[in-house]
Amino acid sequence: MKDSDAVILMYNIENQGHVREIELWYEFFIQNAGLNDQQCIAFAHRSDSQKLIPKVKNPRVGQVPIIGTASDEESIPIIQKEFESFIQELI
Repeated sequence: MKDSDAVILMYNIENQGHVREIELWYEFFIQNAGLNDQQCIAFAHRSDSQKLIPKVKNPRVGQVPIIGTASDEESIPIIQKEFESFIQELI
């Protein structure tokens, strides 16, 4: 955490344990490290792209953008675009 400029979180949205853990990681890495929500991005991964929600909301992780991803070729450009946008905002 020391001298961190940003945090990228990824979790399995289909696993309720992971959904709860993302809140703990948010508290640990963002709140405790003194980062703001714009210095974080989260990817909520699921195996079934038919149930994919592009932007997921979780009020317990502030205003961190949570991007839905899935195990298919269609998710790759989404991940790349969101990651690049995140890095550009940091710079």
